[in-house]
Amino acid sequence: MSLPSHSLPFPSPPLPSAGPQTLDPRVYVRDHQWPRPRGVFTKRSKNGEVALQLGAQEEGTSYPVYGSGARIEGAVLVQRTDGARSVEVKMEGKLRLKEMGEGGTSSVRLCLESTLLWIRDPQHAECPASLPFRFQLPSTFEAEGRTYPLPPSHTVKLSGLPGFFANIEYTLIATLHRPPSGPNLPLVKSSFLGISPGTITVSTPFLYYPRTRPPDPLPHALPLFRHGFRSVPEWKCHDALIEPQSAGGIQSIAVKLYLPTARVFSITQKIPFHLSFHSTSHTLAMFLPVGPTAHFLSGKRPTRLQLLRQSAVDVRNATGMGTKTDMWRVDRIGEATFRHAGDGPTWSAFSGAISIENGTSVPGFRAAGLSIKDCIVLSVSPPDSHRSPFNELRQTIPVRLTTDAWTDDPPPPPSYVPHFSPPPGLVADNHLSMGPITT
Repeated sequence: MSLPSHSLPFPSPPLPSAGPQTLDPRVYVRDHQWPRPRGVFTKRSKNGEVALQLGAQEEGTSYPVYGSGARIEGAVLVQRTDGARSVEVKMEGKLRLKEMGEGGTSSVRLCLESTLLWIRDPQHAECPASLPFRFQLPSTFEAEGRTYPLPPSHTVKLSGLPGFFANIEYTLIATLHRPPSGPNLPLVKSSFLGISPGTITVSTPFLYYPRTRPPDPLPHALPLFRHGFRSVPEWKCHDALIEPQSAGGIQSIAVKLYLPTARVFSITQKIPFHLSFHSTSHTLAMFLPVGPTAHFLSGKRPTRLQLLRQSAVDVRNATGMGTKTDMWRVDRIGEATFRHAGDGPTWSAFSGAISIENGTSVPGFRAAGLSIKDCIVLSVSPPDSHRSPFNELRQTIPVRLTTDAWTDDPPPPPSYVPHFSPPPGLVADNHLSMGPITT
């Protein structure tokens, strides 16, 4: 897929995310707000002499997992302490962006903290077998003079040329420094490895998974009256118009899409909606073959309500003729099912819910040159646009997603652990060959 290089005219969410300083309506769930697991994660060096041990982890986890405001507590275990000169541990987070084709790359440091746990001196001649440490994960990072929330672990890519690869990764690294074992060998750094001979390093990626929830619970369903759905403060009506292609008694159709007012939804729940069409009885009869309940032998549906995700990168350090490079991909991560709710002389009403892909684990965010945005798109596409009496409709409504559903109770431990690889919501079958989402 060939994508032009220009800014992304993606619509603003309910509270704009164009800048990192803007208000986020989601409620962040701090790591200490739920019971901490009691398991231990251990990663050993290749020779087994040094191990990195981390507490408060689920038993059998492949990677350590931490949430917003988490304390990373653990210990460096040294099996063979003789000859050790020092032991240190480091926490590091990086955002890497790479453009395939033009060769532009960008790297942003998200966090960096190191601690010297022990160094040999006359008062501390023997290296302890266990060296505890503690790090506090920051809540924000700075890039290009702006402050952003610390982003979750995430990987996304656009295959092909041009294409891009974006990766947010966090790592813990423990290092034991020991002089070379051979006689009369100088303690110098290897130009190839960047470490001293005799040095032992053990590292593990960890998943940063900040948890959020909506500010309010999902509202009760809208009541249906003689003129359609009746508006209430908990539901916002998004109006659109389907225009006729020609005269001949066909009138415009007023479209009313009702979504919960906050437009903040959990990835663990279905997104409820109500939809109604208003026009003359003749026009509504003509519209019936392309309405929400219509299906064709090809499997295509002319009226769809989808949850789409746009992943965009801006490789600001790209050197191609000194121009800024923006690229994106758009993926379907949710699809609606419709249920006929009722009819009147001049209206037809439907209700339903959008089911979110099971593999969607990370809500939208913005981190320097990487932006993940979600929106609900209502589309009406007649199968034969040249002969259809109606023009196409495409209505875009930005939304925000959260990891957890609204609750008054303390949240339980996460039931799903995200992966570094792209989640199933980004598989090829769901990848839409289209330009940026526009209003």
